[in-house]
Amino acid sequence: MTDARNTLDHATPRSAASAEDPESTVTQPAPASVSAAAPTYVLPETLLSDDLTLLEAAQALAAAGLRVLPLTSQPTANKPGEDASKNPGGLLGRGWQNKSTTDPEVIEKWFTEPDTTTLEGVVTQTDIYRWVPFDTLGLGVHAGPDILIVDADNAQNIPERFWDELEDAPFQSSSTIDHRRGHYYFRPRQGFHFGHTSAIPGIDGMDSAGEIRHGNAIAVSAPSKHRWASLGRAYRWKRVGTIPEMSEELAQWLESRIDKVAWNGTVIEVSEATLDSITYFRENCTNASHPEIIDDHVGFMRQKSDTKGLHNAWLPGLISLIEMALFGYVNAADAIDAAGDAFVALRTDDTRGGNVKDQDGAEREYIDQLKWALGKAQAKYATHLEMLRYDTEKYVRKHYVTELPMTSLPPLQASVLGVGTDAVMSGIGVGDSPGSELATTSSAAPAEMEARQLLIDAALARFPTVDLDVLMSDPPEPLVWLEEGIIARGSYVGLTAAAKAGKSILTYWMAGHWAMGRSAIDPMITFEPPTILYLDFENGDRWMHSTLTKMGFASKDISEHLKILSYPDFHPLNTREGAQELHALIEGINPDVIVIDTISRTVDGDENDSKPWSDLYRLTIMPIRKAYPDATIIRLDHTGKDPKQGARGSSQKMSDIDTHWVLTAEAGNRNNLTLDLERSRLGEHAESVQLRRVDSPLRHELNAGKSGTGAIAWGPIHAVSSEVEAVNIALDELDAPDDISNAKAKALLKAHGQNVNSEKVRQALVLRKERPKTVPDEMPKALE
Repeated sequence: MTDARNTLDHATPRSAASAEDPESTVTQPAPASVSAAAPTYVLPETLLSDDLTLLEAAQALAAAGLRVLPLTSQPTANKPGEDASKNPGGLLGRGWQNKSTTDPEVIEKWFTEPDTTTLEGVVTQTDIYRWVPFDTLGLGVHAGPDILIVDADNAQNIPERFWDELEDAPFQSSSTIDHRRGHYYFRPRQGFHFGHTSAIPGIDGMDSAGEIRHGNAIAVSAPSKHRWASLGRAYRWKRVGTIPEMSEELAQWLESRIDKVAWNGTVIEVSEATLDSITYFRENCTNASHPEIIDDHVGFMRQKSDTKGLHNAWLPGLISLIEMALFGYVNAADAIDAAGDAFVALRTDDTRGGNVKDQDGAEREYIDQLKWALGKAQAKYATHLEMLRYDTEKYVRKHYVTELPMTSLPPLQASVLGVGTDAVMSGIGVGDSPGSELATTSSAAPAEMEARQLLIDAALARFPTVDLDVLMSDPPEPLVWLEEGIIARGSYVGLTAAAKAGKSILTYWMAGHWAMGRSAIDPMITFEPPTILYLDFENGDRWMHSTLTKMGFASKDISEHLKILSYPDFHPLNTREGAQELHALIEGINPDVIVIDTISRTVDGDENDSKPWSDLYRLTIMPIRKAYPDATIIRLDHTGKDPKQGARGSSQKMSDIDTHWVLTAEAGNRNNLTLDLERSRLGEHAESVQLRRVDSPLRHELNAGKSGTGAIAWGPIHAVSSEVEAVNIALDELDAPDDISNAKAKALLKAHGQNVNSEKVRQALVLRKERPKTVPDEMPKALE
């Protein structure tokens, strides 16, 4: 293996290496069944027809030399709620990269509708591992190493100087509204590196212009149905002809990009490391507390390459190896060379099949992988060094050194790791520092101790303790209500009910009133309308239209502040992907209230297991509460068999909410509803609320019932809330008698400019009649 420091000039042609997360399914394209003719890369005019079938389109693309594969919108078993139309393995399964083809016979079998009345007709679809309805099929183009597709999602962010060249290239539109949005086909220019799916930089200060699709990436092709057709999205070929080689200027622009990947609950930006960075890493990360790990780890990578493909096994394995070298478990140069020798041996082995290369080509390809692996380690280091240290130690402990104590870390070598695309690794060499896993900062070099102190100082600054003197110097701010006594602003609220009890109706009714700037329970209470993001996983557009209309809401009155997503296809919200999707949506809408209807449809895993719910809070809910402390989160849920026991599933589900209400319907009259407070961390909430659901318009009214105790019941702990006490103070100042009636008290207060909720007046008068007739002369000793 040639030393990495002397390999690869920037003008040397390079093969595509993945910049994706190492767990993604990416392997180097391998030859599949292909027609004998050399590819022309000339797209025929037949693609411009509006009446093109999937088979005709696939045949036309294949005749031009483009490899195609079938796609399906039918969800996979692993992601049952997600449209799979952009999942290249959705039909062909693992190893789809080796099954895409230009073979006319295979293409005809794929895209000819089978006779599903016979078993033979169902199973004759070559290489398709599961049967799906034919009308869910789509057509994908596998870019491969010879094609680069510019996927312009935000065409307005593309610099104007490139449009002449883009508008000469074959183009497939993906929008009926934005006529520049879509796929531009090129042949990549030699001497430049392009990832499989990498962000395209926009004009300075703007967001990404889209992404490139190259190597093991696909682009959906017309006449496939677009997953967002309802939003004006559609695939249609607008321009065909010869696929040109891109200019050097365009290649430079596309190459200078940053990839974004998920790690540790956030999105990090990854740029490939420089050759100078690799050199510095080799020369300075020389500790080796467990050198035997190298052979074991490289052997594991070889084994994985047999089942997952060379790139799928090598990139994540190489990242782990670099991280182990970074923290002193293995010597960096030894690790890099051992992994490189094994990679080259596998890539040049003509008995393995696939994309075989000569020695020089294989070495260049390995260096590309090494640059991306080190680049990802750089990005992790810059984002959260201590989390990277912890993850690496846990990995070593799990796979190689089980007796390694989690509290004892190898000497810190991360100070040698520079950050950024053009940064050369800088820092103090620590190659002579102790290599034992029992070494701590007490035996580390002074530079390491200084670096450790900087981390401690940063942690103390990032995680300040609560100043109790300040906190307790004044009484807490009173709660601000959306619905008085029921839903406090800035709280995390659970509303649980049996199926068909009407929790969605109740919540939509409240949300509609809030969007108009008033309380639903007491419309006399008004406020600035909050923006409400309603994530509806339950009801659908028809139900929504009918229900909002019956409630008397006009779209012009509520649409500005009530934002509804119907059946949003997020990844599960107890995963990093789902959390990031929701967080991005919230950042774009900036809501004051977030409703999730219902929460059980947003998580993946056993509802009775605690982990899905703890992950939901840790990954999704807690970051929202931290970033938007004044936002109210309301989650709806189903009860178990016994409604009195609250929500079904693990008790962990309920452990993080501030307030939990259980909604039940009266057995003899399901329009009589009761909200019972199951728990509250905040105080000042009612204990129960009686409601009656009525029609014309559909609404909810307070229902005092026959007992005369009032529609809203307050427990002893809530009886002296600040709002109720303020009513009595005001009445005292107005010299009202203790036995004043409700009506006279409310009229007296109103005459002096105080509009007080009727229920609060009632509660105040109950206390007023019960309070002692004399005031003690002395303050109790305990309160002095």
